[in-house]
Amino acid sequence: MNITDSFALFLEQHEQIKATAKEAQLALERIKSTGNVEGYQEVLDKLVKLKAELMEHSRQEEEVIVPLVEKMYHSPEMAHYVEDEHVQMEEDLLAIKKQLRMHISEEREQLDEEVFVKTKRFLTQTVTHIFEEESGLFPMLRGYLLQMEK
Repeated sequence: MNITDSFALFLEQHEQIKATAKEAQLALERIKSTGNVEGYQEVLDKLVKLKAELMEHSRQEEEVIVPLVEKMYHSPEMAHYVEDEHVQMEEDLLAIKKQLRMHISEEREQLDEEVFVKTKRFLTQTVTHIFEEESGLFPMLRGYLLQMEK
């Protein structure tokens, strides 16, 4: 797969990730407004789906983006920033899923405010991360690649 195809794939994956994050957000808002305990499982299912999408996307980005960032900056530290961001997202998501599973197993009738805020923040950060890649990192890398072709 060439770099142009990789960027096209990343953008497609971004659209799917944003859609899943939005579904999770809506399910989360329903729990908050209705107090429906069955909604916990729906949010958890959306987060499991989101994790799978993010993990595949991160793996592919790290194969393509990380080496480019390393070349562009002549520094592995900048490339590690991309990897570290992905690791942090995975850790945050695991903690949220653990808390939701606890709510389910304990049959809590109300969503803990901390879990609600953490989940909402994570979903917002996920979409923000995508925006930053699309508006900053990807155009910068495309410019670098064009410059290298000359």
